Amino acid sequence: MVEPSRKRNRQATRLGALSAWAAWVLISGLAFGAEPRLDVVYGDSEATLDFFPALRAAKAPKRAPLLAFVAGRFWGIEGTSSFSLAELVAAPLRAEGISVALIRHRPAPAHTQPAFAEDAASAIAWLVEHADELGVDPARIFLAGHASGAQVAALVALDRRYLAAENLESKVLAGVIPISGIYDLEPERAGLEELSNYYQLAFPTSSIRREASPVRHVRADAPSFLVLAAQRDIPGFVEAAAGFSDSLRRAGHPEAETFLSIGQDHQSVLNMNSKANPARRHLMGFIGVGEGARTFRDTLAARSYWRNPGPSTEPFWSYTEQIENHPGEPRLTAAVRAFFESGGGRGVPIAVPSYDAIDLFALLDAMGSERVGSGRWLVLTNLRHERAVLDLDAARPYGPRVVIGLDGERNLFRVVDLYQTQRRYSWRESKPEPWILTRSAGAFLYFALPPPASVVSNTFGLFGLTLESFQLTDSDPLAALSDLEEVDRNFLVREKACVSCHQFRGVGARAGHIRASDGELVGGFALPLDEYPPEVWRRYCFEQTGVAAELGVRQVELSPEWQRRLFELVVRERDGAPDR
Repeated sequence: MVEPSRKRNRQATRLGALSAWAAWVLISGLAFGAEPRLDVVYGDSEATLDFFPALRAAKAPKRAPLLAFVAGRFWGIEGTSSFSLAELVAAPLRAEGISVALIRHRPAPAHTQPAFAEDAASAIAWLVEHADELGVDPARIFLAGHASGAQVAALVALDRRYLAAENLESKVLAGVIPISGIYDLEPERAGLEELSNYYQLAFPTSSIRREASPVRHVRADAPSFLVLAAQRDIPGFVEAAAGFSDSLRRAGHPEAETFLSIGQDHQSVLNMNSKANPARRHLMGFIGVGEGARTFRDTLAARSYWRNPGPSTEPFWSYTEQIENHPGEPRLTAAVRAFFESGGGRGVPIAVPSYDAIDLFALLDAMGSERVGSGRWLVLTNLRHERAVLDLDAARPYGPRVVIGLDGERNLFRVVDLYQTQRRYSWRESKPEPWILTRSAGAFLYFALPPPASVVSNTFGLFGLTLESFQLTDSDPLAALSDLEEVDRNFLVREKACVSCHQFRGVGARAGHIRASDGELVGGFALPLDEYPPEVWRRYCFEQTGVAAELGVRQVELSPEWQRRLFELVVRERDGAPDR
């Protein structure tokens, strides 16, 4: 008799909460479109769910994606939080065109595993069966949960038995989004004694805890996983999230990523009303809703690609006898950081306890003249087709080294930073087309002693090197610039290093961008300076701030004197007289 009484009391409390929810909807101005369906009994256990249909714009598709969200605090030991979930999760997401189902399972300690997973699987089956009448796209059903709900969601997606009992396969799920979840229920791994007690109430035996731990069911053919955690989460939860994604990938899963919500804690990470909450952007992007969906998908693809990229520094390691290990030093760390910061990305917070390198001259000798040629001048062309020219006689006293390993990492093309541009060219595109791009460290040139600017003055062409990047020549590759005034030549070659990316007088480079999703060299190539349309060239010289904003790139700082000087230098070269 205790259980029905408890159920009636819980229902009375929930009805009061739902009345408050209805009032909140009316006040917020969202009370239009199809009505929510509350307390739907979805299976034999009499567990219930609430369904909140998407609020569609006039041109929205008739069928909406569905987020099925497993509710519960510590598997129901501390009750459920349906009202707060309706406010924090359902309301903001349905306003963005996502239907939301809040799933309640039988609560612990009156019930124990496998009741929780069985109920969640049964709820999924009900939602699939009623997809037509609910206006749900059956190909876009996502399963999510927070804390204990994340454990249930992940287990149902990974352990085939639960959905199979409902005559479903895990491919019915378009993706899984565990938030601040619990993935290993072994008490000694709980991290907090309090959590261990909850585990034992809901999962009373060691064998049950082991079988209910999602990490023990990872497999390559599971649905895609977006694993979210908060920067200020409960101790151990961030590490658990990262470890869970790692376990999935080690099992061969191609699409399992962890994203950290900066500035959020275990509770605030669930607030989808806040557009400042990164978890909101990540979740919506994963589902494929909103302006940032494409960007997020590109970011996911980039993470996957750069874990095992096409380019590699592994071939350098074949020169075993020439490799030396060196202790790290602040100047090397500063050089790596400067390289990434120059690309306009977020910067890579890197520290280098040690590094592996090959003396540049020893490497060139080992590679042989048949491969790299011969001569005093070394031309380095990196993955982005940026180019650096080095006078080997001038560089020799400063001990140039090719760094091929950082703190045990042998493929430095895995050391990457993402950045985004808005356009490839400011004058060729009518509207922004965001590009997710990447800079990769690769092998790079470093000097044992700091060289003067006359030897090397910038990072362009020095990073992102492969064995194919090295070419020797007897003549100065930049000789065509030798009759320029020294101040102009210095500007083009060293101070701003224009010819590291562009060509002038037929010498220099034609650099591009690396697409983050697949490592391909793509558009936005640096044109020869004298091939820019005249009005475009004028804008580039005199309207730097505006052009940089249009492109979504970092501005090249030019003084008013150099704006005019560079403009006239190129115009004279192209037309024979300055255009004043």
